[in-house]
Amino acid sequence: MSEKGDKDNQIDSLVDYCLYVWGGRLNPIIITDGKDIAGDWWDFLQKYDPDVVLTFVDLTEKLIRKIDHFICPMFIQKLDGRDDGRYVVKHECVGFQMLPNDAYLHWGRRYELVVFEDTSKDKEINRFLSRNFGVYNNLAHTEDALSQVTKKYPCKVDSEETLANVLQQLSKRENFHTYPMEYLGKWTPMPDVQHEDRTDCFAVIVGDSIQDFAHYWNRQLAVTDYKRTSFNQLWLSKKVAKNPKLQEALKALIDKEANWDGHSNTVRFESLSLKQVELEKIAKELIGLHAHLVCEAMDKPRMPFFNDFREFQEGDSSFALEKTQQFSLNGQKDIFTITPPQNIKGYHQDDWVVDLKIGYQPQNYGNNVINCEQWWKIPRHLGVVSRMFNNRSARVTKSRFPACLCSKNGCTIQLELPKEYWLFSNLICDEKHYSYGDLRKDLKNKNDYGVETSQQGRNLRGLFGLFNDNFSEAENILSEPFWVDVLNKFCKE
Repeated sequence: MSEKGDKDNQIDSLVDYCLYVWGGRLNPIIITDGKDIAGDWWDFLQKYDPDVVLTFVDLTEKLIRKIDHFICPMFIQKLDGRDDGRYVVKHECVGFQMLPNDAYLHWGRRYELVVFEDTSKDKEINRFLSRNFGVYNNLAHTEDALSQVTKKYPCKVDSEETLANVLQQLSKRENFHTYPMEYLGKWTPMPDVQHEDRTDCFAVIVGDSIQDFAHYWNRQLAVTDYKRTSFNQLWLSKKVAKNPKLQEALKALIDKEANWDGHSNTVRFESLSLKQVELEKIAKELIGLHAHLVCEAMDKPRMPFFNDFREFQEGDSSFALEKTQQFSLNGQKDIFTITPPQNIKGYHQDDWVVDLKIGYQPQNYGNNVINCEQWWKIPRHLGVVSRMFNNRSARVTKSRFPACLCSKNGCTIQLELPKEYWLFSNLICDEKHYSYGDLRKDLKNKNDYGVETSQQGRNLRGLFGLFNDNFSEAENILSEPFWVDVLNKFCKE
């Protein structure tokens, strides 16, 4: 996202997209000017290691290449503007509609789903509800899915008065409940983070800038794992925070959350656009008598401190619902079927991404692999990994493990372990297969380096000359078993 664009349409489009496609707030926001991504934001992006990158702003060729080289996402796509000012992915190539269902609601501890019906014409109310809680307005298939949810708490809002009443009621309810925007965090494993005292308490982020909202949105990633099923933060625009009709209701809700789910009876008010004095004045109007108040006007957003990559093993709490599947490969090439996660309500052909760890038998490699990890580590190159999966959409994670896109109805994967010659040829020829709509597809020179035939070795030059110095064509033909046998025969004779 960019601070220079239409911030409200960018944010509203992001909220709608994440709720519709992914079922809530999970994907981080990264700030860029389109030319580069600043240091802290770039470190954040690299450590998060996304499978897909979507942008609201035009990216320069240099930045696209940088993302491709260091992040290696499956897709880099631009969200296009609509006539109403919102943004949409024209050629969406990954995603499913994560609809509410009892299985995940019950697993996430908060059993009751709060369903808002927002009919207000006030944009401030609309944005307060959608950005904090999530509103299922006009989303396909949700009406049928909601009818099958056992426990729901409906809330109708059409004015400031009814909003205040709803907030008061929510602050008094003792039932465990879930808001649509936090639904995804109930079952999705996220990168582990280092513990910080500031994330143990409930936070209220006040401000109207992109930086304020990005800080609010990304804060859920900074919360330690056991708290990610809690309602941990609230975003307020200046108008909502100063609205006298809403202040008592907001105070009641904040006071409840400060003492709920181990939030240590402390509330942090934070802002990147307000001065300390103005922030403290707003906070004093919204803080309860028994809560401890901390105010901080920050000069830049706080980034999550991700731990070093941790190998997820079967039995980890993060994977309590979906266990690891194991397969034995028969030789260099094999076909196997992966079972999709249960209860996914998908409405796209390709819905989820599976990470694979491919082990090898060290006894087959003599003494060369003593004290080494027994896993295949793949170069971060889309051409290499997509060829392993027979040109299926794939990527290489930051830990150098392959990952591929799978279907909602089950995924039959054709896997071929990389051979030395086509590892080399893909890196030299830079053969990559991009989906329609991917920003990398239109780059004139796909690789970051030039390749030319060496002036040394006339025999090699003569061989490539048969193919007009087309390395890709030469590799395709000379890797065929027939021509391999013919060349071997000629070499021996």
